Amino acid sequence: MKIIPSLTALLALTVTLTACKSDTAPPPTADLTIMLKNVTAAHVKVANAAGEVSFDDTVTGNKTLTGLKRGVYTVTASNTDTYAAPAMQTADLGKGNIAATLEFSPLKGSLLIKVAGVPSAKIVIKDGAGKEVFADVITGSKTLGDLSYGTYTVTPQAVEGQVTPDAQTVAVKGAAATTLTYNAIELKQASLTVSVSGVTSAPVTLRQGNKVLFEGTVTGSKVLADLPRGSVTVTAGAVNGFTAPATQTVDLSSGTGSAALTYTVVQATKASLTLTVTGVASAPIEVTQGTSVLFDGTVTGRKVLTDLPRANVTVTAGAVEGYTPPAAQTVDLSGGMGSATLTYNAVQAPSPTAVLTLDSNSVSVSPGGDVTISGKVRSSKGTLSYASLYLSGNTAGLNSAITTFSDLTEAGRTFTFALSAETSAVVGQRILSLTVDIGAERSQVPLTVNVLSNGFTLRLDTFSLSVYPGETVNLPVTLNSVNGYSGPVTLTADNLPQGVTVQPKTVSLAGNSVSTNLTLSASTNAQIAQSDFTVTARGGSIKLQQSNKVVVYPHSILVPGVSYNYDIRSNVDNQNNLWLGGNSGFKKITSDLVSTVINSEKPPCDVTVGQDGGIWAKTEPYLRLDPVTGKIEHYSSPRGFSGCAGSYQFDGQRRAWETYFGIFRLDLVNQKSEKVPGTDNINGNLIVKDDKVWVTSNENLYTIDTDDLTLKKYSVPGAQIPYTFFPVGNKIYFIDNSQLASFDTASETVVRVNTGQWRIGKLYGLDKDGNSWVSAGIYTDTYRTAILRISPSGAVLKELPDLSNFSLTTAPKGGLWAVTSNGVDARVAYIAP
Repeated sequence: MKIIPSLTALLALTVTLTACKSDTAPPPTADLTIMLKNVTAAHVKVANAAGEVSFDDTVTGNKTLTGLKRGVYTVTASNTDTYAAPAMQTADLGKGNIAATLEFSPLKGSLLIKVAGVPSAKIVIKDGAGKEVFADVITGSKTLGDLSYGTYTVTPQAVEGQVTPDAQTVAVKGAAATTLTYNAIELKQASLTVSVSGVTSAPVTLRQGNKVLFEGTVTGSKVLADLPRGSVTVTAGAVNGFTAPATQTVDLSSGTGSAALTYTVVQATKASLTLTVTGVASAPIEVTQGTSVLFDGTVTGRKVLTDLPRANVTVTAGAVEGYTPPAAQTVDLSGGMGSATLTYNAVQAPSPTAVLTLDSNSVSVSPGGDVTISGKVRSSKGTLSYASLYLSGNTAGLNSAITTFSDLTEAGRTFTFALSAETSAVVGQRILSLTVDIGAERSQVPLTVNVLSNGFTLRLDTFSLSVYPGETVNLPVTLNSVNGYSGPVTLTADNLPQGVTVQPKTVSLAGNSVSTNLTLSASTNAQIAQSDFTVTARGGSIKLQQSNKVVVYPHSILVPGVSYNYDIRSNVDNQNNLWLGGNSGFKKITSDLVSTVINSEKPPCDVTVGQDGGIWAKTEPYLRLDPVTGKIEHYSSPRGFSGCAGSYQFDGQRRAWETYFGIFRLDLVNQKSEKVPGTDNINGNLIVKDDKVWVTSNENLYTIDTDDLTLKKYSVPGAQIPYTFFPVGNKIYFIDNSQLASFDTASETVVRVNTGQWRIGKLYGLDKDGNSWVSAGIYTDTYRTAILRISPSGAVLKELPDLSNFSLTTAPKGGLWAVTSNGVDARVAYIAP
């Protein structure tokens, strides 16, 4: 039985199945131990080859199924609410007890933010814990990927001249979307006559809200024109020796208004003001006279202010969370004293409303035809007992049914309904509203409907292609006539990677649907690349476009007889050669992609490069190929076992190491089997490097001296060692929290490499200079993934497209080996550094 960890996703599924070896008289039953990783509980089903279910229940932590009949079993896990289950695994109990670790990966979703009404606006997004995950300007729209499932608050920021839309709460569970619509503040022109008396001239400030409309000196009288209609405040500034008049509010809604500002000589006698706050224990209060601040502080209960000028003063109450502040008050202190009572009222919680989002805000429909409109509606807070959804506006010639919802929750529901156009529907574009009514409350989003005369639709039947240099790949395309459209339609493609071409193709539509292929051809010298390209369909005056993606894979060779993908982490020797096994024997592939069969004896299992320089098959009894002479040596098993196991490693003295309910050293020359003391419960990833054996088990790190079997356990502060790691000297390198990290066993410290905005997914090893190849993702306009070669300081030395369908490993001289298989032959590529 062979288990090869998959390296095809950003978060690895790791299931270690260590084959149980068999003696001449094995017991009739065996045990299967199920261990969960990243989740505490999950539903697991175990069945034998005949389909008989041995276990179908929830596993919490670990569980051992005992007394199972020997044979092949399948282990199938189910998704949890927030984690994706690993793929189904096969466990062969024919050789004995098996331990299966099921590693779950966090479910990730995306959020599409659309800004309408303005070209761009700053948007702030926080997760359910209040942590800010995005704060930047969005132009048009932006998709945020790699978001953990949960609820996010989307808060639009103010744009000058626009009404700021309300914040929205969006549940991300897969692909979510929301639209933030800004509406212009209607500004009409008005005029204001400002007159000053008591002084020759005075500084005057005119405001509407927080916006300053005028700030300057008024001598006698002045007419201010081109002002917005609505209420404005006129504030008279200080003039030495005079008391400024109080701020005035003037209503310009009629188009004209006036403000008379009368200054009086300052009186020598002072006044007092009693301030009383009710409704709250204390509140921030400001007392002003004109532009002069007389008091700015906190009033608790009651406070008397003295030594104030005898004049009109303004008392302004500040904000208190959860309460509505009272309006500003003007108090006349000309008599020597005055008072102001400031009463705060608790803010009433807003009534829940419906939040509506559309999958698309624009649709097209032909007369006599229909189109599906889809989206999601949810409650802004709590549960709504009833809501109705319908189309409003200029719906002449358009028909759609009313959709109703009961018990609408904050999680929301998706909806679809058909919009049909009558044959008499007027051709052209109209903007309608999709409306949700909840009693007297109403929510609306705009929907653009384009009624076509006739035409056709374009559909690409796949959204990602890959091609090798010197080969071709077909893109399936479907064209569908709308309203009887007839005529030729020409298909072209643009923005292709260098070395990739497409010949234009013309098909004829006669009121029907046509499926065809666009063929992409990659030249033999096409370079590895990934590109978004555009497919265009032109027919008459109609032009339709859709985007697609193509990846040009590296130059490669076919290696016959390799029918499965390898875990090739230990398949490269110190001369940069890659070694593979297969039906035709032991194969050596050089970095210039020359494949040679060194010995035709077929290895029964995977092969690996030993520390002694030999090429070993991971099997008992053992096969060792001398890479220089091409001769094969056979060694018996010191334990009398037979079969394959993916955990075999070989040290420099021709000793095999394996995890099998403990760590075993197998001296093949002297036929001696030794179990390392203290390793009964250690059963994880094992790597032999120089004079040490490195093991990770249950997120712990161990080293074993290959000679005296000294076992040492390390504490890794602030990090978790994953299944995949790479030892170099006294350090190991691994990925922790999307960062490349190293752990020094001498100082027992962790060092992380800063790779900027790149989030690291997998590590494929280090070369002799300390550079490494990794998989990574980054947010630009959208989230994209790539393969990177990075320096020890985190600098990106080379970027390649996502090669997730290849098994990858770093070569000692800095290149990258890549292997994949179609089930018959292997494709092997070497990418130079």
